[in-house]
Parts: sequence; structure tokens; C-alpha cells
Amino acid sequence: MNSLGERPGINTAWLVALVLTLAWGALAFGAVYPWAYRPLLLATAVCGFWGLLQAGGRIQWKLAAGLVAVFVAILLQLLPLRWQLLEAVSPAAQAVLMQYDLTYRLSVMSGAEVYHSLSVHPDQTEMALSFLVGLGLLVLGTASGLSRSGLRRLVVSVAVLGAALAVIGIVQKAVYTGRIYGFWMPLEGRNPFGPFVNRNHFAGWMLMALPLTMGHLLGLLSHTLPRHRLSLRERFVWLSTPGGSKLVLVSFAVVAMGLSLVLTLSRSGVGAFALALVVTMAMIARGRPSQTRRPVRLAYVAGLVATIVSWAGIDGVAARFAQTDSASISGRVEIWRDTLSMLRDFLWTGTGLGTFSTANLFYQQAIPDKYVSAVHNDWLQLAAEGGVLVGLPILVLLVMLVREMRLRFAEHARRGDFGVTYWTRVGAVTGLLAIGVQEVVEFSLQMPGNAVLFAVLCAIAVAPAGMRRRSSASLSSTSSSVG
Repeated sequence: MNSLGERPGINTAWLVALVLTLAWGALAFGAVYPWAYRPLLLATAVCGFWGLLQAGGRIQWKLAAGLVAVFVAILLQLLPLRWQLLEAVSPAAQAVLMQYDLTYRLSVMSGAEVYHSLSVHPDQTEMALSFLVGLGLLVLGTASGLSRSGLRRLVVSVAVLGAALAVIGIVQKAVYTGRIYGFWMPLEGRNPFGPFVNRNHFAGWMLMALPLTMGHLLGLLSHTLPRHRLSLRERFVWLSTPGGSKLVLVSFAVVAMGLSLVLTLSRSGVGAFALALVVTMAMIARGRPSQTRRPVRLAYVAGLVATIVSWAGIDGVAARFAQTDSASISGRVEIWRDTLSMLRDFLWTGTGLGTFSTANLFYQQAIPDKYVSAVHNDWLQLAAEGGVLVGLPILVLLVMLVREMRLRFAEHARRGDFGVTYWTRVGAVTGLLAIGVQEVVEFSLQMPGNAVLFAVLCAIAVAPAGMRRRSSASLSSTSSSVG
């Protein structure tokens, strides 16, 4: 144990567990099946609690209080109420239950003393709550337990995982025979990409991992590039150094992930990625005048984007965006209209978190020949399921997260710290913005594997700017490997 009380072996084991959790969530088909998401749920809780134990009391209690407020609101949705009180508090819930639950209906009509929660399907809400508890622990534990060296190792691991997923997706697209990994037939949907059963959800994972990796790359450009001009021979020699090798590795990951995202031809994914690029370029351009590497960063990002676009082929992407998929657009609009009707009826209490698929049985008018189990707009679905009861605490938590992010950037500015950690945080925030934009027309974050990566990005975005450092002896022994 060093002078700061950090035990490198335990820290490394925790990071390995965290990376394995991320990998399982992505590689196990996005963890959409019970056999995949149940161990993932346990792993998120364990990693989160493990991170809190490493924090040494440096827990962000305000953020924890915001999460607890959300959990309490969801517990209120699960609180059993006598049917007369339920009818008074949420008439819409009573109406749905009288149609959906025959046992409940017969018991009420017989005059029995019947109790039911505000949630129209308590089991679904309990499952959603268990995920939120695990993800909340993961956010707090990761934000509190990360050291600067741990952050860099974590992001490089995400980059390697992202590159592996990208290669799987690109190869599978070329040789696809209707089965994921060559043997797994998706139970639902026939539009997979890589390990994900839906190309939009694969794009959602990349929308978070790609900006994070790109932000880390921008930090490495200022940290590792030589400060003086090199000859062509010296440049090749420099690429063999640890710093040069890491730069090449992360650059390859960015190109591979960007190429795979574009090849999904997911319009929501490519559009959100374009927005992420604009935000990234704007962050580079608004850097301090004294940042002499600003032109290098701009040129490097432009070169990577040009490589991605040239390999993917601009014609195919343009043709995809030129398609007028009126059925898809009108179908989403009709689903949103039905959901707004549900929201009006359940405005105050919501249908219960995770219960849209049940409540929509009695509201669906759109696409009558198909069962609609998701709104294709997670913001709207969250409002309908949570109502004011859950929506208000979530809004407060969102404001708290944004405030913490602003405080972290202010700390960087005050300390004059615009190195790798700063740019990694920029990447994390950009990834959160990108997935938030995609969620307006998709439901990628309902994939447990995507939700875990989302939680990790939130943790990176709000982690203290002055993350704990290793002792000088320990730091010097690892500087060559972490950059």
C-alpha cells in the first residue's frame, strides 16, 4: 500500500472486473436476454460497491442523495394501495387493471379488500428498479474509485473493446448469413449488426464509446507528441515508443469504431455521430490561444473522419439518408401520439417504470398489425412510465449531473489542467450528448449492455478533477504504460 492508501493490485482487479462487465454487456447480444442481463445486473452492483469501498470516504453524497430520491419515487409506485384509494389517486391505473388482470377485477367486483400498486405491472417495475440500483451504484463507485491512471487504463480498455466489436460488425456485415456469430438466430428482429440484434442499438453503443475514445486521443496528442520537428525516420522510430504505440492503438480504435458505426447505416446513429464531431471540433476550436497543439488536434480529427468516410463510401450513406422511409417516420409519430394519450391519463403517477409494454395494450392505435413494446423515444417513454412522481426527481438528478460536469470543467480551468483527463472528460460528455440525441427516436439505452456503458460515461464525466494519484514511486513505474 502506498502513501495514499491505494492498493494497486486491488485497483487493477477492480478495473478488470469493470471492463469484463462492459464486455459481457456488449458481446452477449447487448444483454437483452435474461440469461445475459441477470449476471450483468449482479456484476454492475458488485463493481459499484467495490468502487465505493476503494473511495476511502470520497463519495459524492449529493449525487447519491439524488439517486436515492429517484429510488424512493419508484418505490412509491410499488407501494400497495387499497383499490378505492388507487382509483382515487390514479383512475387510469384502476381502469387498466380492471381490463388486464382478471383476478383483480373479480376481487373488486366481489367486494373483497384488494390492494395493488400504482404500477400496472409491479414485476416489471421491480426489475427496472433493480437495474437502476445496480447502475446507480456503478456510477457512484466508478466516479469515486477511479484514479487518474485507472481512468486512462479504463478508457484504453474501452477502446480495445470497441475496436473488437467494430471488427466483428464489419466482418459479419460482409459474410452475414442470418445468424449472429454464425450460430445465433435472433429471437426478435432481423436487422442485427455485430453482436447486437438491432443495428441502431449497436450504433448507440458506439455513440458513447467513440467520442470517449476520441477525447482520450485528443489528450494523448498533447501529452505524447514530440515538442520539436522530427525527420521522417525519427517519426517512425517514435511510433515504436510506448507513447507512439498507444497513439496508434487508440487511433486505430477510433477509425474502426467510426467505420462500423457508419456501416450500420443507422440514420439516428450517423446523425448523432455527426453532431458529436461538431461538438468535438468546437471544443478544440474554443481552446486557449496558448494551446499550440490546437491545429494538430483539428488536423488529426479531420484526417480520421476523412479516413472513415472514404472507407465507408459516401454514396451508400448519402443514399440511406436520401431514402424517404415515410412508413417508419409516420409509424413513430403515431406511436408518440398514442403515448401522449397515455401520458395525459397517467400524468401524476405514471404507469410504473418499465411497464410501457403492458399499458400500451390498451392505448395502441398505431401499427395495428404489430405489437408495439417501445415508444422509440426514451424521453417520452420515461415520462409516461414515471409521471410527475418519478419524472421530477429524475429531472432534479439530471440537473445535478449537469451541474457536477460544469464544476469539473471549472476545476480543470482553475488548475490549468487541460491534459489527458480533461479531454477524456470532454469525450465522455460528448458521448452522453450523442446518445441523448439518438434516444429522441430510438431506445438504445433499454439495452442493458448500453445502459452499463452509459453509467460509466456518467461516472467519468462527474469524477473529481483532482482524482487521487499514486505515489511518485508507483507513478514513475507505470508512466510508460499509461502515457
